[in-house]
Amino acid sequence: MNARRPLLIAPLALVLAAASAHAEVTEVASVLSSTAILEQVGTPRSVCTNEQVTVPGEKSGTGAIIGAIAGAAIGNQFGKGGGREVATVVGGVIGSQIGSKAEAPAQPQTRTVQNCREETVYSTRTRGYRVLYQYAGRRYEVEMPYDPGTTLRVKVVPVIN
Repeated sequence: MNARRPLLIAPLALVLAAASAHAEVTEVASVLSSTAILEQVGTPRSVCTNEQVTVPGEKSGTGAIIGAIAGAAIGNQFGKGGGREVATVVGGVIGSQIGSKAEAPAQPQTRTVQNCREETVYSTRTRGYRVLYQYAGRRYEVEMPYDPGTTLRVKVVPVIN
């Protein structure tokens, strides 16, 4: 009868050891320090400004056209044959120049011009926290996405060799 007892105890010990290998316990550790981990983040943006610009008035070209017609008509009155043709062309060219100078430019115009440029705006953001904590007399350090406060919940998992 004693020979059978060790056989029953051995499997029970194996079951208990396997069950304890997966056992987890949640404990509370003391946070010694929590330091924010900062990073610079660049964000591109378009910056636009409006500026008043005065543009000088432009000539329409009407004075040059009327001057060319009048100059050609006057030049056509001089010479005979081929000379008349030359006088007509020369009169047209001279009349065009005189008419262009005589035409008054239009009034200057003021326009609003939008100037845009791309610039990068940098801001500082918190990427996480470097946390130094103490549990069971030992110090540990971990990076976390949030500030845990004064205590930190830790999982204790037994390791069986």
